[in-house]
This record gives sequence, C-alpha cells and structure tokens, in this order.
Amino acid sequence: MSYKTPPEVAAAGVETGITEARQYPPSNGWRRDRMDIKIHNAVCDGIARAVAAVGLAGVALIHLLDLPGQLSEAPLVFGLYLALMVASVALASAVIWTSDTRAWVAAALLPALVIVAYVLSRTSGLPGSTDDIGNWGEPLGIASLFVEGSLVALSSSVLISRRVPSSASAPASAFRDPMSSFP
Repeated sequence: MSYKTPPEVAAAGVETGITEARQYPPSNGWRRDRMDIKIHNAVCDGIARAVAAVGLAGVALIHLLDLPGQLSEAPLVFGLYLALMVASVALASAVIWTSDTRAWVAAALLPALVIVAYVLSRTSGLPGSTDDIGNWGEPLGIASLFVEGSLVALSSSVLISRRVPSSASAPASAFRDPMSSFP
C-alpha cells in the first residue's frame, strides 16, 4: 500500500515516509493522533521484548551446549556458565513481564560482560582455563558472540530511544512533531 505525498509538502521538497519513531503511515489523513502513536510504540516495545527474551534464551542454550566437560576441565568456567544460564533465563522473564529500564540495562550489560569474558578467555585465559587461548574460530563461540552482540545492540537502541532530551540542550521546537502542522 503506498501513500501519496500531499502537494504542499511535495512543493516544499519534503519527503514523507519513514522518519524517527514515525515508521508507519498516518491513520486519518495526514494527522497522527496520540492513540496511533501509543499503539505503535506498544507494538514496537512488545516486539523488542520478545526478541530480547529469545536472544537471552539463546545465550543460555549456547552455554548449555558447551557445558559438558567444563566441570572436570575448568570448574570456575562451569560455575560461570551455570550463573550465566540462570541469569539469562531470569532476565528473559523480567524483560517479558515488564519493560522496565532496569531490565533493559541488565539485558545490555549481561551479554556485554559475556563478550568481555570471551575475549579474556581467548587472549590471556581465565583462571584455571587456558585451553581456549587463541581459539577464535570455535562455532559455539562465534554463535555466542553474534547473539550477545545482537542483544547489546537491541538493548542499547531501546535505552537510547527512552532518553528524555533535557530542555537545556535543545529548544522545545526541536521535538515538535513535524507532521502536526498538516490538516
């Protein structure tokens, strides 16, 4: 379905379409009412929460698959894996049930810390575990980096979108809806 640009907007050389936080065609002519924006934001929030929960479950699954053998080889890594799996499942539950900013901060920090631990395990090694130094090509490790990096990116984008601009840093007119002047 395509939407036409109003003649007065086209004459001014302004393109309509996807802009920040306004990624849908307006429902009633060219005016967006607040209910449409609230519904749009709620749907986007639900999608982000579901994707984050699946990503956190993926982190737990990847580490569960790598768990066998860790107890005898590296008990510290075994304990860290268990703690990570429990934290991932608990955090996935928190993100599903609430869209609290604290849950999103945790959803960004947990995988970021796992990425740091991965890099440490491949460079200097972890205490009691130096077997993986230089082992950058392990398939589960690469999958883990992908899922965790995606979670950091998703959580960060949600947190950035929630930032409230301070009135001292920008004029109020900078945050006005540009489509509000259309009938």
